[in-house]
Amino acid sequence: MAGEPLPLDIVETLLDKLATDDTFRALFAHDPEKALQQCGSKNPKKYCDCLHVPKLASKEVIQQSRAALVATLTSTLNHNVPVLIAR
Repeated sequence: MAGEPLPLDIVETLLDKLATDDTFRALFAHDPEKALQQCGSKNPKKYCDCLHVPKLASKEVIQQSRAALVATLTSTLNHNVPVLIAR
């Protein structure tokens, strides 16, 4: 089953705030849905299941990893699990 990617403008705003704004980072950790609304998402519920993180990366790591994060968050993710059958 493929996941729906986040729109690029939402991802850019999200990463800008996660890389610079401590208040927003606390909101994101506590309530990703509300955080996505602040980033301009009109229907954040459809993305929130994928945005719960056990520990948020530092602002510096988010800045350094920005290109990879943009690529991941804006691409369709494939969640198919291969099944191996023993014979």
